[in-house]
Amino acid sequence: MTKQFKILVVAALVFQIVEAFLLPKLPFLFSAYTLELMKYGGHGARVNPTHPIVHIFYLLPYPALVALYFLRNWGRYLLLAFITIALFGSFFLGASISGPPETFISIAITLLEGAILALAFLSPLKFRSVRFRRRRFKSGQSSMRGKGFMSCGCCSGNRNSMVNATARACGKSGFTHSILDACITG
Repeated sequence: MTKQFKILVVAALVFQIVEAFLLPKLPFLFSAYTLELMKYGGHGARVNPTHPIVHIFYLLPYPALVALYFLRNWGRYLLLAFITIALFGSFFLGASISGPPETFISIAITLLEGAILALAFLSPLKFRSVRFRRRRFKSGQSSMRGKGFMSCGCCSGNRNSMVNATARACGKSGFTHSILDACITG
């Protein structure tokens, strides 16, 4: 299922790029009458649709789709936020006038992003969260070695017992064990 999901994501990304960057450069796809009507797009808007913040908002699906391709958890929430804001923003951005090619691509994007969100939230796909990895040290090696910290040497034999400790005294005066299995002066 992961392969099909990635195909949907790539298709949505390609359609987004075509709609945003390629269609404005191809006016021959639209009739002269349609081009004249499209000048009135945004009429009656409560928010200026040509404001730079509105244009920045329309760039949100790109990082969201790239993150979804790599199965990052935050990508699905970013895409959901974009679609939700776009849905409710349609009440404030005025009239929408588009020609047949743009309408076709917009409908394809809507269907693809709907399918992507449904799969992202309702399927058993495994999304990866950002996790920090713990460094592994050899027995007796301090993570703070060479940084002006002293090692008491007591953690060299029993490293696994201290992995879950956030900070505790090792029994020798002035030394504390941290989560990184290091002994530092306290």
